[in-house]
Order: sequence, then structure tokens, then C-alpha cells
Amino acid sequence: MAKTPILAIDIGSSKICAVIAEIKQDGELCVLGVGIRESQGVKKGMINNIDHASLATRAAIAEATTMAGIEVKKAIISIPNNYTINADSKGAVNLPHGEVRLTDIQRAMQTAIHYNPVPQDHQLIHALPYKFIVDDMQVAIEDPINMSARRLDCRVFMVMAKKSHLENLKKVIKNCEIEISDIVVSSYASSIATLSDDERKGGVACIDMGGGLCDIMIHNGQSMCYSDYLNVGSNNVTLDLAQVFNLPLSISEEIKTKYGNLIFTQEDKDKGLNAPIKGNSEKQPIPLQNIYSIIKARVDETLELLGDILEKSALGNILTSGIVLTGGMVKLKNFEQYVNQNGKFYNPSGNNQLSVRVALPKTLDGITDKLQGAESATIIGLVLHAAGGFTNYEVGVNNEVKFKKSQRVIQEVDTTKEKADVQNLQIKEQIIPKEKKDSDDLTSNVRANGVGNYFRRFYKWLSELF
Repeated sequence: MAKTPILAIDIGSSKICAVIAEIKQDGELCVLGVGIRESQGVKKGMINNIDHASLATRAAIAEATTMAGIEVKKAIISIPNNYTINADSKGAVNLPHGEVRLTDIQRAMQTAIHYNPVPQDHQLIHALPYKFIVDDMQVAIEDPINMSARRLDCRVFMVMAKKSHLENLKKVIKNCEIEISDIVVSSYASSIATLSDDERKGGVACIDMGGGLCDIMIHNGQSMCYSDYLNVGSNNVTLDLAQVFNLPLSISEEIKTKYGNLIFTQEDKDKGLNAPIKGNSEKQPIPLQNIYSIIKARVDETLELLGDILEKSALGNILTSGIVLTGGMVKLKNFEQYVNQNGKFYNPSGNNQLSVRVALPKTLDGITDKLQGAESATIIGLVLHAAGGFTNYEVGVNNEVKFKKSQRVIQEVDTTKEKADVQNLQIKEQIIPKEKKDSDDLTSNVRANGVGNYFRRFYKWLSELF
């Protein structure tokens, strides 16, 4: 049976993107349609005009729908980090059966959520378990399910959004006649799309340097353990050029895109361009060296502020895998080389420079021509999250504990009661790509051919062995 198609919507400061994808029979994701529109009614990630934002979002969805040839009425959507507050929490439960069961993990997660109650004017978006410990083991457990133990502890990172901000976003989606199936914070989605398994294991910071904001997250253990944001993005580079050289914004954006470079060479010394003055038909000569200087100044300041935020997190010592940068700003020429050559990020001791990698999102099959750049990290991350790329046992906006390995989720996590009630838990299928299994077909063939008991016993032994 075909999987339900995925509709992902990212309402950003520079663009609004909608993607329709499906999980194929072989478990691979395939993009069927993409719609992109210039952002309207959005500033610094915040909705400031619901009607304008709704029209742009509806147009992006319509474009993706036309391309895909199918209509999807439920969507996973992103919210920027500046919508949210966060808290680090912990939960602990005794294990009456002497081993960790799914209901025990659910109780531990619920205990962690009650340990840091969600403010009344906020809604829980994520509760992400990034560390499990059983009994008195000093080493964190990757997956505690079925482990023999008497006690289970978990460390959980909670992300919460203010209800009023969230309601404005929901109104935009509702105006498009779309139902929200899930909500994912932008930095978390971008990390899903860009981080490698090795980077996650080592501890890494992922920064999405978008149009209006820089969304920051730190991954430690099994998931995100810190998030923050900087109210600066690539749009500030555009504004700087427009103000310094008295340019129309459209011309300033074009100059940034075509000529934006962070490394000045002798070959560029005598080069320049003619650009129109705002409100005037005359053109002015602008040396490339001056353009580079303005862009470099803004980038230097942004990187310095990001370094301050990472230092404030007090987690710099766990960034063994360094820092991964993505988003539209990193498309400036020679960005990665410039950052690494000029030592923009250091560990807490200040002695060693942290490695920096500029990352593109993971490649998906299908119609992905418009999704190749670093600016598409969040939308690709949303698709991957919807397809099962979430943190094992995370609690989402629908108060579900998502469980990967059994392809199921536990529903109805009670975030209001002081004690966990696991008597009325309901379990339903979760849409997650599965690996194809051919053993059942082989077994049926053996039976159909009437092979003797001896071969059946041999086949059974062989199956158990492998």
C-alpha cells in the first residue's frame, strides 16, 4: 500500500517554500512538486500581515500541487527559533518489570515534561530526549528499550512556542485550507538535513544563516540539547549595500548575489560596476573592493555575535565535530574558506580553533532542481522529519511519543497531570520508511513446493542465524 504523501511548508523571511514528496516502495523519498514564492507579510520570521503571508503561501502550495499532480491537505510546517523558548529537563522512573519497556520511556518523558511545566501562554513543540542512563551506568545509552535495569533516567530538551505567535502562523496555514499535522523548529529541521552521523556522535553546532535570522542549535548525544537565534541574516547584507551606496533594494540584492565575495584578490583591485542611484536615472561607479568591504564587515560582525552565543551556551567543550553552517548567507563566495582561515570560532579555552563546514542539504530523488542550495536546508529537513528522521522517542506538538524501531507512536501524553497515566495509551502506525523484507515470500514458496520437514528445520535455523 502506498504511503501518504508529505506536504512540507517553510515560511521564511526571504521565501516561502512548499514541497510535496512521497515514500516509494523501496523506502526512498521522492520529491513530486516544489513551489517557491518571495516572502510577503513576514519579517524576521514573524508574521506581520496574515493576508499577505496567506496569499504567498497559497501560491507556493498551488505551484507544488500543480507540479506533483496530487493534492495534500495536511502539512508539516516550520517555526523559526525566535518564536520559541527552551528548557533543559530530566526525568527518572523505576522499572517494576526489571527491563525498559516502551511505557517506561513514555513515563520518563512525561516526568521530564512535568519537571519543567510549560507556561500557560506557551505550547510544547518538542521534548527531545538527548541522553538516557540506566541504573548507575556512567555511559549514556543510545536506545534503552529492552535493556535490563531497575531505573531509567533521561535528559530532555524542551522547545516551547508562545501561543499568540503560533496562532498567527496557524491562521496563515488555515487560510490555505491546509491542516497542520506537525510543527518543527527551523534549526532542528536544518540539522536533520545537513548533519552527518559522525558529526552527531561527536557533538556539533548547526547554524542556519537565513535571510532574516540565524537559527542556532547544538546536537549532543541523541538529539538537540540547545537552541538560540541571532536577529541578523543575509537580508542585512542587502540593506547595508543599499544604504552605503544609495541603491534600490532589488539592485542591492542582485549585487550581493552576483558579486558577493569574502576574499579580495589583486585581480579584483581594478574591477568595478555601474549601478543606478535610488530615485535617479544616473548610474554610479562602484569598485568591487568597496562592495567586498561592506559585505565582509557585516559577515565579520555576524560571526562574532554567533561566537558569543556559542560561548554563552557553555557547551563549547562538547563541539568535537565543530560547527556546520548552512542557509542563504553561506552562498557568498569563499564563505567556508574565509571562516576557517580567519579563525572565527574557538573552543572555551581559546587555544584551538573549531572546524567549520558549509553544508548543503541531503539530496532527495525526484524534482529537486530548486532544492539544491543551502537555503533549502529547513524544507528538506521537514520532509525528512515527516518521513521518520525525527529523534527516537521525541514528543511532538501533538503530544505523541514517536518511536522509530517498531514503526509506531504512543499517543496522548498527558502534560497536565502530575502523575503519568499509562492505562489508556493508544498505539497506531507511524509513517516511517521500512526496509523491504523478502523472508516471508521465501517461506511461502517453501510451503507451496511441499518441501520436507528436514529442509524446513534447516531453513528455520538458517533464518535465526542471520
